[in-house]
Amino acid sequence: MKNITISVLFCLFITSNILSQNVVNQYSDVDVSVEYTTKDGKLHGQYLSYYPDGSKKAKGSFRNNQRTGMWKLWNESGKLIETRKYQNNLVYAYPNDDMEDVIPYQPQRNEEGLYSFYKITEQMAAFSKRTISVILPEDNPALFNGAPFLKLLKENQGDENFQAIEVYDDYSTKPLELPQQENMKIIGYKIMQEFVYDTVRMILEPRIVFIAPVILDVVNEGLYDNNWLSFESIYPAMASIEINIPGWQPEITTLADVFFWQAYTYRIVQADEFNSGFSEASISPEAFKEKTVMDKIIANSDNKRIQFIELEHDLWSRHHR
Repeated sequence: MKNITISVLFCLFITSNILSQNVVNQYSDVDVSVEYTTKDGKLHGQYLSYYPDGSKKAKGSFRNNQRTGMWKLWNESGKLIETRKYQNNLVYAYPNDDMEDVIPYQPQRNEEGLYSFYKITEQMAAFSKRTISVILPEDNPALFNGAPFLKLLKENQGDENFQAIEVYDDYSTKPLELPQQENMKIIGYKIMQEFVYDTVRMILEPRIVFIAPVILDVVNEGLYDNNWLSFESIYPAMASIEINIPGWQPEITTLADVFFWQAYTYRIVQADEFNSGFSEASISPEAFKEKTVMDKIIANSDNKRIQFIELEHDLWSRHHR
């Protein structure tokens, strides 16, 4: 009996390691080829991209979807044109041999304990594209364990900032359509993000514009997936919901921190420069119940993410021309 128990534990250990090991992936199009590493669905490990002639374009590392450590960019002639040392996607420094590293932007908490989003004017934006993505439980256990967003909804139900918005129509508002509070369970999120590159920080940053929690009525098995909320309107209330993601730097203590630092994995479903091709049918409700359906919808998510990363590198390069 003891040997059987040991064997079972050994198999579980091996299976766990297999599930969490790094996976090397490849992407290529007419302009670039990329080798990148993922772990548990997240960008994690070395990232290398090459020009069509095989010469190196960019090199760096990710940790849990965040740029980390030294990143370098070369132009098509092989000249090193950009070197950055990253703490995370929002904070990097220009290494300097003669003085302390120069950090272009360091987010700070305001008096209410919220991190303030950097204001990007239209004149600063060199690029903008809207996307629809999903946030799933298997990628983001911290957002679902303890149901922090559900607590946010329950505490603010009826608040004017928590009105549903007709994002596919005229952006008018209406009361949230929800099951009884005791029957609610969040099984995913749909988000509309704006990828914006500002020429001051030289960062291509995805910011959530609208977020729709996908709510299951656990009694009647109905789905409520069209309660789109304005992220800007609900962001302050997120600071009242405690949450912790171990090992994250800087420290994350609230739901607001999670979304400010993008400490989650999202899967891009659709990208549209003019927001003209979006519809309620972009993500079928049953996809949140049927993994095989969702897998088909998010099948090209990694490719879309890599395209945005390489677009950011192209915009860095443009700065040096």
